[in-house]
Amino acid sequence: MALLAKLAALVPLPRMHLVRSGGCVAPHSHLRGAIIPTPRQQGLDEEATDTGSPHWRWAQLLKRVFALDMARCPCCQQGALRIMAAITQGEVIRKILRHLKLAVDPPPIAPARVRQEAFAWSSP
Repeated sequence: MALLAKLAALVPLPRMHLVRSGGCVAPHSHLRGAIIPTPRQQGLDEEATDTGSPHWRWAQLLKRVFALDMARCPCCQQGALRIMAAITQGEVIRKILRHLKLAVDPPPIAPARVRQEAFAWSSP
């Protein structure tokens, strides 16, 4: 029972962070700014300009998630890319995809499968 009590103490509570920081690396510590390296010290080219807004630019999101630098032209690596149009009409999108000889309709979504053997209880 003593072993089970010690193991139960190691199980994290539900919906709680698994990593906890304390001392000067705690989230609201006034000393945190003195020890956390700046983006320049980390080797990043550009300073992250925090506007206080939770919204990221689309180019920043693509760079962060897919490692694609969409702020520069892929051909010459000098020119900056910008959005020319945002197409939301379905028929126009289908016409463009047909012209590019790409799939017009998305693949059908398969229904969820249920594993019947997991629920098969043997009757005594």
